[in-house]
Amino acid sequence: LAGSAGLAVDHPLQGYDEYTNATRAISTAITEASDDARIDPTRVGIWVFSGGGPFVARLIDQPGDHLRVIAATYPILVDRPGRVLPDGFHPLDSVRALTREQAAAAPPIVLTSVGLEAPEAAAGVDQFIAAAARAGLSLTHLHVAQGVHGFDSAPATDEGVTAVHEAVRVVTHLLRA
Repeated sequence: LAGSAGLAVDHPLQGYDEYTNATRAISTAITEASDDARIDPTRVGIWVFSGGGPFVARLIDQPGDHLRVIAATYPILVDRPGRVLPDGFHPLDSVRALTREQAAAAPPIVLTSVGLEAPEAAAGVDQFIAAAARAGLSLTHLHVAQGVHGFDSAPATDEGVTAVHEAVRVVTHLLRA
C-alpha cells in the first residue's frame, strides 16, 4: 500500500433524499484532496459501502477522467420494499444503459457481496453482476459466503479478512495500472 492515500468523507447522507447533497460533499472532498501535491489526481478510486451503493450510478454515468476504479462492498443497488432510490441513483439502470463502447471505457468495478445478505439486496447484486457481464463492464466479484451485511465491522473471520485483503489488493492494483 506504500504510495497510496485514503480519504474518508463525512458526507450528509442520512436518508434517501440526501444523495444529491452527499454527492456534492464527496466531489468537493475529492477535489480538495486532488489539490494536495502528494496526490495523483488522475488515479482516484471511490469505495462505497452498503447505502453508498446508489452512488455507483453517478460514477458509472459521469466517471470523469480521474476515476480509475469503483469499489462497492455489500452495496444496495436497487429499490427495496418501502425504500425507493431517488432519480439518478439507480446503479442497475446505469449499467443496463451502457453501450459496449461505454462499458469498455468505464472504470472497472470491484464488488464484494455477502452470502447472508437480505434477499432483496442480494437479488439486486446478482442483477447488477449479470447486467455488467451483458454490457461488457469489467467487474471483479468477491463473495464472502458466510459474511453478513457489515461483516468488515463485525468480529473478524478468516473469510472476511481474506476478502478485505483481496479487495484492497485489487483496488490498489487497478489504481496503479
